[in-house]
Amino acid sequence: MYWAVILGLLAIIAIFGVKIVKRAVKKWIPKDLDKFFRSIDRLSSEKIFKVKFLHKDMYFVQDPDLIHKVLTSEVCMEKPRMIYKFFGLNDGLLCCGYKQWRRDRKNFSSSFNNVMVSCFVPIFCRIADRMICKIKMNDYSQKEVDMIHFTERCTISMILATSFNIFPEDIASPDEEIGRVAEAVKITSFMLSERFKKFVMFFDTVFKRTEQYRQQNEIRDSLYDLFHKILDEKTKNGNNNEEQQPSFFQNIFYNKVMTFKNEMTEDQIKDSIFTVIGAGFETTGTASAHCILFLAMHPEIQEKVHQEIMSVFPSDDIEITYDTLSELSYLENVMKESLRLGPTVHSIAREAMDNFEISPGKVIKRGSIFCINIYGLHHRKDLWGEDAELFNPDRFLPEYFDGKQQYFIPFSIGRRNCLGYRYAYTSFKVMMVKLLRNFKFTTNLKLNEIKFNRQIALKLMGKHLVMIEKRH
Repeated sequence: MYWAVILGLLAIIAIFGVKIVKRAVKKWIPKDLDKFFRSIDRLSSEKIFKVKFLHKDMYFVQDPDLIHKVLTSEVCMEKPRMIYKFFGLNDGLLCCGYKQWRRDRKNFSSSFNNVMVSCFVPIFCRIADRMICKIKMNDYSQKEVDMIHFTERCTISMILATSFNIFPEDIASPDEEIGRVAEAVKITSFMLSERFKKFVMFFDTVFKRTEQYRQQNEIRDSLYDLFHKILDEKTKNGNNNEEQQPSFFQNIFYNKVMTFKNEMTEDQIKDSIFTVIGAGFETTGTASAHCILFLAMHPEIQEKVHQEIMSVFPSDDIEITYDTLSELSYLENVMKESLRLGPTVHSIAREAMDNFEISPGKVIKRGSIFCINIYGLHHRKDLWGEDAELFNPDRFLPEYFDGKQQYFIPFSIGRRNCLGYRYAYTSFKVMMVKLLRNFKFTTNLKLNEIKFNRQIALKLMGKHLVMIEKRH
């Protein structure tokens, strides 16, 4: 009887304790990440301010000079696990701990350097031409189509070809399988964003017992099996003959993974593969759709870009190379302005590995988290002018942009920036060249009407609806 009373009291305390903790935690877990970040935007005049996040001190750094100091410091190279676990890629290069990152950055950097990206340009063109043919098969001049449908699938195809040596012709039903990969990545991204909204899902021990966790693993495993199935088919069909492979073949990402697989766990291998697919998908695929939509809203800018492209590539016979792409200076300004208004990676975070003096006399203790709001930085009127919400590529002309480089960080900066930024930027530019050379885009949407949703990645709230007219 005595023990029964004690156990009963403990049960009551436990129940009410959980409710109290749950109520307290709900105060700092935002149900809507976008609203949370908009509230941070309103504090942009503050250079740096602190909030308590569980047991951690979290500093939102707003001042460009302080942002630069954090991102380039050797003390702030760690990624905070309590934030990046929501990406679902704990052991990939994007989210892994500093020690693993040092190893993997060294092992995989040659897969995304200038030499490799230059070699990839013909492959980017080949895949982009396939997208152009798909669009030309239908008449979209009088009906609206979601542009991201084409850019996402083109991006996936580019990644599979350049990082895994899997080309559309290697796949029995390429449109179906590439569509499966694209949808799987989108579903996983959505599920990861939803996890952040639920209190109980925040804790790994609880989350790993949920149906959502099981579904995410099933999707990842099915994609992993799909890659190996296709690679096995290539080998059986003799499509993997080393004598037929280009000289850069051994440096492509998947072959590098296989080279260093004995140094990696199975989870590290899988997360590394899905990081390359997911990161490329979210950057190039989404950024290209954003850019086309912005140009559809601004026909005079679109026409100016088209004229520049035609001046450099007046016919299909002229080869597109890494060097000739650099001649498209106005297109580059357009792409930068698109990434300024719609940075697909809208926020990043770092963790101090030691006490860090962020400014004279202000020391941040070890283990504190720094949050960098890239979207907020890119939209600040005090930095970009009163027209900061407008689409104006001329703001990246040297006479205007000089001195503002620290305000523009779509791929982060410092040693732990995006490893594949050259790859992403070049594939993005090739898609723009191919699309704008062949089509004219219009839309009924207005810039002041569209809204972005900041979840795991920056997404348009709604569709990238455009009409596509063939150019003759």
